[in-house]
Amino acid sequence: WDAYRRFGQMYGDVVLGLKPESDKEHDPFEVVLEAVDRSAVSAADLDAPPPGAFTVVVIPDSPGYEGRATKRTPNSGAPLTNPVFQNHTRWIAENIRHQNIVFVSHVGDIVDINNHDQWRLARECLDRLHGVVPYGLTVGNHDMEPDGDASLFQRYFPAERFRSFPWYGGTFEPARPAQHVSGNNVNSYQLFSAGGLDFIHLNLECNAPDDVLAWAGDLLTRFFNRRSCGPSPSMGPARGIPEITGE
Repeated sequence: WDAYRRFGQMYGDVVLGLKPESDKEHDPFEVVLEAVDRSAVSAADLDAPPPGAFTVVVIPDSPGYEGRATKRTPNSGAPLTNPVFQNHTRWIAENIRHQNIVFVSHVGDIVDINNHDQWRLARECLDRLHGVVPYGLTVGNHDMEPDGDASLFQRYFPAERFRSFPWYGGTFEPARPAQHVSGNNVNSYQLFSAGGLDFIHLNLECNAPDDVLAWAGDLLTRFFNRRSCGPSPSMGPARGIPEITGE
């Protein structure tokens, strides 16, 4: 619920420009979210979309990791869990047909701490969707090292894992030997169609370097006849092409 609350506030503020003008006013999206929370409407109560309509599901950042060595419970000895993330993917898998879900987009921060334990659990959560519905993963700032090294993401979600799917368009391939920054599925795109509409979905890493942005621009030119969509997790100016020494 906290993740949805933050996403709703961000969308209202940044995208729609709806925010309180003073500290005496209520955030308009906060009022709506509180009303929804009080109504206790469950996902099972959602009506099916009307004929011809379809659903694209957006998974917000997944910070709800609990248990041993997590930000939320750093002193716990309990096994690592993320019930919110588990419930997100479980609900999606169970409602693909009822809600006519045609695509799933994770907006980034798949993990809270960039380590093997959390990536293994994230893989377990997303395995419910693998081969069941097209989906794209965005690499947020929590999913990489400060220098852009996304080796752990690439280990659990490499491009090779997706190449056999017809909806997987491809990955950015840096013109440099080292692929752990920006390459091997850190930046990717997917192609899907629904309701008579054709889409290209772009997953661009947080603070994407200039060469990644140029690649994305080329894709939009190439697929000009498709509607484009995708999350934008940038938290600052784009990084320049990183200087990598050694192997």
